[in-house]
Amino acid sequence: MLIDVWGLMKAYVSAKDKSVVAEKFVDIAMDNGVEDEELKELIGHDDELDEAIVNEWALLRNKWLGVIKALDQKQWHITNIVKLRVAGMEDANL
Repeated sequence: MLIDVWGLMKAYVSAKDKSVVAEKFVDIAMDNGVEDEELKELIGHDDELDEAIVNEWALLRNKWLGVIKALDQKQWHITNIVKLRVAGMEDANL
């Protein structure tokens, strides 16, 4: 069903704007609860749509990697402050 909607939309979009419209199409689909499995079914039908889906997944992956890295850095800071306090430096704080 989504590929049919995309086919209708892409027929009315100029060639230079198809990538932008594909990105918006994927954004709207994800905002309205379309599952990842349904997006996987769209891959292979259209190059612009494929690129938009892969870019969206890459963006989500990068956001989570950023969160994980921030948590890892916070854990490192807390560990070192605890080590400093154990060593007798009571003025170390977060």
